[in-house]
Amino acid sequence: MFANLVSTNTRPKLTREARRASIVKAAAQLFAAQGFRGVTTRELAAAAGISEPVLYEHFKTKRDLYSAIIEDKHSAAQCVLEQRLQAFDKSGDDRGFFLQLANAICDYVSKDQTYSRIMLYASLEGHELADISFKQNATWFYNFVCENIRRRQKTGAFRDIDPMLAARAFACMIHEYSLYDLNFGFKVVKLSKKKTIEGMVDIFLNGIAAK
Repeated sequence: MFANLVSTNTRPKLTREARRASIVKAAAQLFAAQGFRGVTTRELAAAAGISEPVLYEHFKTKRDLYSAIIEDKHSAAQCVLEQRLQAFDKSGDDRGFFLQLANAICDYVSKDQTYSRIMLYASLEGHELADISFKQNATWFYNFVCENIRRRQKTGAFRDIDPMLAARAFACMIHEYSLYDLNFGFKVVKLSKKKTIEGMVDIFLNGIAAK
């Protein structure tokens, strides 16, 4: 009976990878709520259910942990986006491509507000990691979209405009809708999410389509 009790109360030891993931997840929630400067290593360790020495075994500094959160989020977002757009990227189905892209942006912004809050804090605090995040995440995203636009320009489907300007205009339009209508609940547009995204994609494509 005593042996059974010991067995029941003994938790399996996490692998190093699982422990790291657990720390990153807990830290992301804390940074999103309090910002980089507002969080101590003691609070980070407590949130992850570990001691500070264990925290330092995985991340030497708070900055290293902050960087890991950005890197993990960037890698996950890039993987999801590539999977969702794989069938449309080189197919010539412009509406399908930008519909998938718009939905991916909406999901990224509205389904997990943690990362958006972390970046907001980083910008307000003037933290260097805001720039690092942009270079890792936004730069890859815009280059990916610009490459698609350039490819379609070469075929004559899109008119001769700055691909970065077009990509920026599209992303800002969808991001603003995701932030204010889906996150904040302002409901500026009195349409369903599906109808709103379809309408925005059509407006965008009509604007860059070759005449």
